[in-house]
Amino acid sequence: MFASSIALAFNPDKLKNAPNSWTDFWDLRKYPGKRGLRRSAKYTLEIALLADGVAPSDIYRVLATRQGADRAFNKLDRIKANVIWWQAPAQPSVWLTSGNVVMSAADIFWIDAAQQQGKKLNINRSASIYDVNSWAIVKGNHNAADTYRFIAFASKPENQKVFSENIAYAPTNARAVPLLDAETADKLPTAGANLNGALAIDGQFWAHQGKVLEERFEKWAPPIRRQQDEEDDEDYTR
Repeated sequence: MFASSIALAFNPDKLKNAPNSWTDFWDLRKYPGKRGLRRSAKYTLEIALLADGVAPSDIYRVLATRQGADRAFNKLDRIKANVIWWQAPAQPSVWLTSGNVVMSAADIFWIDAAQQQGKKLNINRSASIYDVNSWAIVKGNHNAADTYRFIAFASKPENQKVFSENIAYAPTNARAVPLLDAETADKLPTAGANLNGALAIDGQFWAHQGKVLEERFEKWAPPIRRQQDEEDDEDYTR
């Protein structure tokens, strides 16, 4: 359907130097201030291992072991007191703009939307993490033929081009990318240079091991006092 991406976003007005990697994200001395991370094992454990020097190609081999999971949580322990945890994808752009955090793991779509509104936020796409969203057809539905025709229509390069021109998600049809202008393509997670060093989320890994890791993360992470809504961020900034 499309590819989305989480990368390191930051407020250049709050930092003397631009962070260049997830290793910099952990450097509290050189880059003082609060950080934002997604409150889930998925994405966050991968980021911790990337910050600890694990190559993208080795992430899931390492994370599949008890020692690798321990390594990720130990890495997170080092900045735990300086992290504000987000659940809604829109939160990092709000917090970065307000100065509640100086840098955050963030969905590129929401940072792009904030930039379109004139917010001064930057993205470092080095070692980004991308995921592919897919169409699914409900078993036994009586309109399967029409459903397949719709998916074929939506997957045409000229239609994926229009989609990516209006929302910062990347086309999954490779033939759509050359149809985009260079400025638009450069923002997308699957554009040439952005794929260098990028990590693809392993859906099978999370299907098999996600429950155990998410349960461990939930025990490790600070509790949330009450459900967050989009009109009230105070619970996450105190």
